[in-house]
Amino acid sequence: VSTSIYGERLILSPKRYHAQIDDEIIRELCFEYSAQYNVVVLVPNYEKSAVWINKGAKLINGDSMNSSLNELQSTQRKGVYVVVNRYDGIDLIDDKCRILVIDGMPTKETLKENMEMQYRENSTLVNSKRAQSIEQGLGRAVRSGTDRCVSILMGDDLLYFIGQKNNQKLFSPVIQAQLEFGVNLFKDEPNLNKEKSIESLKEAMIECLLATNDWRTFHKQLINNASKEYQIEKFDYLIEQAELESKAVGALFKNDIQLINEYMNKIISISNSKDDGWYYQLYAMLLYSLDKTRSADLQIIAKEKNSSLLKPINFIKSKALKQLNPQIYKFKSEILRYDKGTDLIIFINDLCSNLEYSTNLDYRKFENAIKKLGEYLGFESITPDKDFNDGPDNFWRGDTHDFIIECKNNSINDISRDEANQMTASIRWYKEYYKND
Repeated sequence: VSTSIYGERLILSPKRYHAQIDDEIIRELCFEYSAQYNVVVLVPNYEKSAVWINKGAKLINGDSMNSSLNELQSTQRKGVYVVVNRYDGIDLIDDKCRILVIDGMPTKETLKENMEMQYRENSTLVNSKRAQSIEQGLGRAVRSGTDRCVSILMGDDLLYFIGQKNNQKLFSPVIQAQLEFGVNLFKDEPNLNKEKSIESLKEAMIECLLATNDWRTFHKQLINNASKEYQIEKFDYLIEQAELESKAVGALFKNDIQLINEYMNKIISISNSKDDGWYYQLYAMLLYSLDKTRSADLQIIAKEKNSSLLKPINFIKSKALKQLNPQIYKFKSEILRYDKGTDLIIFINDLCSNLEYSTNLDYRKFENAIKKLGEYLGFESITPDKDFNDGPDNFWRGDTHDFIIECKNNSINDISRDEANQMTASIRWYKEYYKND
């Protein structure tokens, strides 16, 4: 591997480096450098773009995108430009963009991809697609071996993703090396305050932007060693699954139950346990028109393995969950998912942003945050009302205590009698399922 293929890229995640460097500080830094260099910001939606536009950035979108991008190289006036939900297919070579910002996790637009995100959380396949979108975005501004760019990652959801050790393996070795270097840029100076940290970041940016000899020599060495020091997740089984899935769908059009059974059993035998429920639901779908009884049985298995999937007709959940592992060990394993202490802080901040008592916050986001909080604290944590249409909004099961939680984050002034009665019903639900515990 050589730099003639990859060019020179400095990837910075300032908030992972110092927890007090918030998004507003990063935006101010970008506008400061925009006097000399074009800064292009990739955002997932127009809501994210509004913050940048209100500070003076120019939105590039629609039919004028290609002509506007071409102007970036010809104009003498530098500035900050925002592009919405475009992580591939745009060329920001050389002076078109010397500082690239990815603000927030790239989102998918198709119905299938949105469903996968909802029903296959933490699936290797889904997370690999998310990593690919991020990597494609990073590639927009380094288009040749002689190109160079400072890339800045921001937004708690994006930083939360790349801060998890399992997700880092989904990137190419080169990106892994660049991410690791950027976040450990000043590990020999661990006690820097916020102001000194910002100055250190600026020094590193200038080294890259000016393409100093020291920087170019170091970056070449970094890239050449990447494939030796970093491993990428093996995707062979995902390719095999995709081929088998295609064959199973083809067998449906032939009304061949035997082949559907053969292909789907092979898929489930090699799938990651987190994806078992998804594939049982696919199995049920394929058999529905051929064997409704067997299809219903498979959907029950799918729902038991993944409570967020479709609820079968006449589905009866005998017990919501069992406490399998001691709480303290589950809590420890949650902490160990993160690469650095700042990554854990980012996760907590992102979690707390959805734990808000407000009529403006979707109650489903609040309930999901309560669920994730329970998981983080080591409880077995579920959402019975959402998953089974029975029981409380949230339920935590621990070693010595269980928590029945009704979430009323939109009821900021009063709790009505009907809402209070929901807790009474949830207590009856608990006694019915857990009276022997």
